[in-house]
Amino acid sequence: MISALKKNASLIVIALLVVLSGTALLHVSQNVYGQKQQVKKLTTEISKTEKEIRSLSAEIAFLSTPERLDQISSAITRSGTPVQTPPMVIKANDLSSQTSLFQTIKPALKPVKARPVNQPEQTINFSNLISEIGG
Repeated sequence: MISALKKNASLIVIALLVVLSGTALLHVSQNVYGQKQQVKKLTTEISKTEKEIRSLSAEIAFLSTPERLDQISSAITRSGTPVQTPPMVIKANDLSSQTSLFQTIKPALKPVKARPVNQPEQTINFSNLISEIGG
């Protein structure tokens, strides 16, 4: 019996090595599959974030147009409330006495612009705006 084991020892060792390498290969392939899924998830998240960035860039471009800023400026000027800017540095002792500095200034209602009756209302297409920005 011992002589048979000695003859087949190399076969047993080879069989054990095959089983171990198969187990290691299975483990590695499962890790690779998990990493592929994570890369796919991160790629989707990056795509969504880039789309949000383009959308917000378009919104900022629309909100900061000179015409719109002029309208807001003239509306604030017509409202008659002076715009007060708080000082840049406030001492800790002055915080309790200067709480009025941190109140918000509410803008006046947006002025309504008269338009000709026959002319349709102009709509802003954000998808065109996004493509112009470079999205």
